[in-house]
Amino acid sequence: MIEVKVYIPKHPKMYRRTVEKLGIGPSYKNLEDYPDIFYYDLEKLEKGEKYLDKDLTKFFIGSAMYIRYNNKILIGLGVNGLGFLEDVMYAIADFFHSGYEPIDKILGIDYLRISIKKKGEDAEILVYEEGTNRHIYNGSAPKGVLFQGVLDAASAYYNSLHKLNILNNDERKEMIDNINKFRKLIK
Repeated sequence: MIEVKVYIPKHPKMYRRTVEKLGIGPSYKNLEDYPDIFYYDLEKLEKGEKYLDKDLTKFFIGSAMYIRYNNKILIGLGVNGLGFLEDVMYAIADFFHSGYEPIDKILGIDYLRISIKKKGEDAEILVYEEGTNRHIYNGSAPKGVLFQGVLDAASAYYNSLHKLNILNNDERKEMIDNINKFRKLIK
């Protein structure tokens, strides 16, 4: 079973005191282990959780996501950035468009890359640091299941941003139309 969820990173002002008390920092591991400290959960935001306005501005909104398939994390909360969700979604779409040829793309803005290649009926994902080639996440899932899960999460994300008045009707419609075009790639 695939599980995909999108989060929005918090500004350090929102968690500085908490991490000082715990004696931790925003490392890959701590971002994974303490998501409530470092990220906004969109469901909680819709229910009224307080947030800093600058964390949810239309043009500078960051995102993070985890993709878990059969309890294996393919992409986790240890990585995030501006346009992160879109980068993952478009990378998978490019993989489908190319007829499952291997792709390797920049992910976010923090010198991360995503590599996707066909492995039998699965898509194998590798997230790594550019330059060092240090692997951060690696795993595989059935191609269609993976893409469907990411598209469903992206749709929920854009609908949440609309409900929070961050996206207007036209912006939301444009993103949902793109997602629906991508859905046609899944066979």
